[in-house]
Amino acid sequence: MGWLVGAGLVDFTIRSKPIVQATRLRYQQKVISSGYDARKEAEEFIRKKKDKKFFKLKVIDDEIGKGVFAKREFANGEFLLEYQGELVSYAEGKRRMNDYPLSLGSYIFLFGFQDKKLWIDATFSKQMAKYVNDAAPKTKENNSIMKVLEIDGNPHLALFASRKIFKGEEIRYDYGERSLSWRKKCAHRSPLKAYYHDF
Repeated sequence: MGWLVGAGLVDFTIRSKPIVQATRLRYQQKVISSGYDARKEAEEFIRKKKDKKFFKLKVIDDEIGKGVFAKREFANGEFLLEYQGELVSYAEGKRRMNDYPLSLGSYIFLFGFQDKKLWIDATFSKQMAKYVNDAAPKTKENNSIMKVLEIDGNPHLALFASRKIFKGEEIRYDYGERSLSWRKKCAHRSPLKAYYHDF
C-alpha cells in the first residue's frame, strides 16, 4: 500500500539531447529525441491497458517474492508502467484491506486526487506494476516515482523513471510510508543479488 498526493500535473516532456538506448533484440538502436513526451506515452499505454514490453517479472526470494526488472536502459523521466486496477472509494478500499485474505497479498494503493482519498485495487490486475517493490527515499535502489495522471476525467497512477535505469536493474520506488518493517530487513540483502538480473 502506498500514499500519493496528487497536487497537479507537472510537465513530463523531456528536453535533453537524444539518448540512445539498447533493446533486448541484439542491441537494436532506439533514439528518444528531444521531442519525446513521457505523458503522451503514458496515456497511450494506459488507454490500451497494456504494459511496455521491456520488463521482466522475476522471483527474488521467498521473503520478498516477485520484482520487476528492466530489459533495457530507461532515461530519467521516461514512462515505465501504470499501476493498473479498479478505482474505489476510501471506504471500499478500507473494507477490502480488512476482508482480503493474506494469501492474496497487498496490492491496494491509497492516494489523493481532487481533495479526495481514493484507492487503486490492483489485486486482480494482470499488469506488472503491482509487483514493483519499495525503496527508501534517497537511496541508490530508488529509481522511479509514482505520479497521478488525470486522463478523461479519471485518475491513473503511472510510474516514471526518476534517474537513468540500467538494463537488468530492479524497478523500485518509495511507497511513501516511513515505518515499513521490511526496509530494515532489506538493508541486509546483497545488492547484486537483489537489484540486478542478467538477461
